[in-house]
Amino acid sequence: MGKTILIINIFFLMTRFSLSQIYSDTAIGEVGDELSVNINIPDSNTTFGTNKFSGTIFITNPTVFYPDTIISTLDFLITKNDLKRKSDSLWNFYIELQKTSDTTSGIKISLKGEALAGTDSVCTLDFSNIKLNNKPIKDFSILIITHTLGIPSSYYRFARLKQNFPNPIEEGGFTKWHYNLDKPSVVEFYIIDYRAKETFLINLGEQSYGIHEYIFEPGMGYTSGVYWMKLKTNSGESIQPFVIVK
Repeated sequence: MGKTILIINIFFLMTRFSLSQIYSDTAIGEVGDELSVNINIPDSNTTFGTNKFSGTIFITNPTVFYPDTIISTLDFLITKNDLKRKSDSLWNFYIELQKTSDTTSGIKISLKGEALAGTDSVCTLDFSNIKLNNKPIKDFSILIITHTLGIPSSYYRFARLKQNFPNPIEEGGFTKWHYNLDKPSVVEFYIIDYRAKETFLINLGEQSYGIHEYIFEPGMGYTSGVYWMKLKTNSGESIQPFVIVK
């Protein structure tokens, strides 16, 4: 069976940021792949040190694109990253970036997410209430167009466990795990140590479709080292490594 390939064309519909042009690249990937929506903001409003960037994203067709995280590139280091889902269509974000060198390249960040549609589809990401260093930036939009090559496949997603935060976990502390469910499912968590010994942690019962949070407190029974957290659902398993320090 051949693979169905998505070609994701990402265009900015309108950029009313008066000081420069905002643009994006084209991404190519398979159904279920993580894609990057690259956002470029000019240097004129950035400062050496901390830069704050916030706003709201409205997704017109959430079956096409599902946001995951925001990362930075080049001379900016993200020190705070808060991407919150209000609903399938509405997301808020707040990030803080440290400018680590003198550059005129501006801020370059990527909104990473999953390509969800297996047939030709379109959605728009509408950015509003945008502020950079407490200064308003006018609304702008990104158009995402997906195409299939070959026989179109059905839309699908699987349960997925995202990387925890904070990581490492200090003794007596806690960490948060976020996970996405593609459909209602019974949720269980297991921990795996370096010997590949798997230990049951908790059964959270049946949970609804969408994103959820599990708070894990390692307590006193764990030694320092690398562990793996396993999410088990009706539609599959997902594993992420993490570190406990004493």
